[in-house]
Amino acid sequence: MLLFSMGIRIMGHSRIQDDGFTIIEAITVLLIVGVIGSVVLISWNYSTSVYDLTSQTEVIKGHLRYAQARAMSTNAVWGVDFATPTSYFLFKESPVEANKRTLPGEDSDTISPIPGEINVTTGTVYFDSQGKPYTAPPPSVESSAINITISLGEDPPETITITQNTGFIP
Repeated sequence: MLLFSMGIRIMGHSRIQDDGFTIIEAITVLLIVGVIGSVVLISWNYSTSVYDLTSQTEVIKGHLRYAQARAMSTNAVWGVDFATPTSYFLFKESPVEANKRTLPGEDSDTISPIPGEINVTTGTVYFDSQGKPYTAPPPSVESSAINITISLGEDPPETITITQNTGFIP
């Protein structure tokens, strides 16, 4: 019995107390919670509207390039009419209902409303058989580049510039 009680006492003195957390464990947990919290807060506050604006700008550039390519390949005037701040359409010869054409990948001949509440400056862009841009039916004279401004809410607007004479759309 004496050996038994001595064994318990010896084991009792050699046992490590496991009653709480060390300071290193507590700091580690707080750091992990802080990092996760900051990532969630940043992603919650950061809007994807900048990406929406940029992607829609690229879509409109593609549609303008398509109109330009059609004009050069068919030896006819083609263009894009930004009829309202939230819609536009492709046309051949003149921007009237009878001359509307459907853009590739679209279900309708009018893109309306433009996704994401994006607004575009209204106006018409014509392209002649050489790909030159005009704001009035060719053969009018363009004195400067054509700028199309695209905006979404309070984000800084993006501008598509169609270079005079060459029709280059960067």
